[in-house]
Amino acid sequence: MSRLDEFYGRAVREFESGNRRDDIWGKAFAQSKGDVQKANGMYVELLALTLAHEAGVPTPLNRAANARRTVLVALKLALSIGGTFIFAGLMGSFTHSDGAFFLFLFLGAAVSWYLLWSSESPLKSKPATAPANDA
Repeated sequence: MSRLDEFYGRAVREFESGNRRDDIWGKAFAQSKGDVQKANGMYVELLALTLAHEAGVPTPLNRAANARRTVLVALKLALSIGGTFIFAGLMGSFTHSDGAFFLFLFLGAAVSWYLLWSSESPLKSKPATAPANDA
């Protein structure tokens, strides 16, 4: 029996008791295209995964999010390293100086760190704020 199985039991008991989470039910109902029998099964499935997620148990939902995060970090690393060397190589070839290559290597690394990793980066999306209401 896996750790996830206990959450399916809890989900079935919660479903049979008549307690229903409207947010999960709405998603199950929408995914089943209005078929109540299918929605009931989907509801139990989604509720079990939600309960497990809330308890910190690894679920397919957690694994998918972690995989996306890993891919994004790998892409940022590739852009940081590759972009830095391309920038330094191009700028160094224009100046025909080995010293300039290392200077541009350092400069490229600093700029790529700022753009890709810094919390102050202009490339990061900022949370939307509601416009001020001048009453």
